Amino acid sequence: MIFYQIHKYLLILFNLSRFSTTNTILVKKILPLIFIVLPFFVFGQLPQEYLRSINNASSMEHYQGSMYLTKKASPSSVTKTYSESLEADLHYNLHTDTFEYKNAKRTYGILKNPSIQIEMDNKKFTYHKFKDYYHLNKAGYYVLLEKNTRYRIFKKYILKILEPEKTLIKSETLNSGKLKLTTSYFLEENNVIIELPKSSKKLLSLFDKHKKEVKEYMKQEKLKLKKEEHLIKILSYFSSIQPQNLLSSMVQSK
Repeated sequence: MIFYQIHKYLLILFNLSRFSTTNTILVKKILPLIFIVLPFFVFGQLPQEYLRSINNASSMEHYQGSMYLTKKASPSSVTKTYSESLEADLHYNLHTDTFEYKNAKRTYGILKNPSIQIEMDNKKFTYHKFKDYYHLNKAGYYVLLEKNTRYRIFKKYILKILEPEKTLIKSETLNSGKLKLTTSYFLEENNVIIELPKSSKKLLSLFDKHKKEVKEYMKQEKLKLKKEEHLIKILSYFSSIQPQNLLSSMVQSK
């Protein structure tokens, strides 16, 4: 889109230069300015209001694995409420929970704002300022999986860090640490969230007096927690037999 607009204006200038010497001189003055400004159009795809300065991230050289969701920056769409989508290559840093954007030689972070949505690899990330049932901060980027009038189900990518083994000598290590991508699921009700267990046994324990009913439903429908669509079905069924206070009933049964 940007190159199309530039091409259109260059054609206009070229046509102007054909009609008179005055226009030719004018075009010669304007043309260098276009090439000075051009890099800002090419690289400055995101306005400053979307960006924030960030410090140089740790390279984590003593760790195996990557702290990024993808190997390299991915084509992404950045949309602010009531604004048009903007395209940019972004790299999601799981360690800092930041979408990084490189403009020439400088790296920025996308502003962590609930009004800004980021779409990358067919996943839509939104920054939410959640708290858990005990009022602890759980703010971060989440991917919405399911939404209805009572609750929402989210997925969050989390970086698990296994620290390197250190020797008595400060500069040496026995084994390098490891970075592992993990996925967690959350149930949200009234802006309060709870992380859902990954084992069937632990999840069923949250259903309290409806435990047997949910277990039987899972058996009949052959549902497994490893599949997102199955988790959504399980929670939908629990919601149908637990008419109110969905989240509080689960927390109290812990």
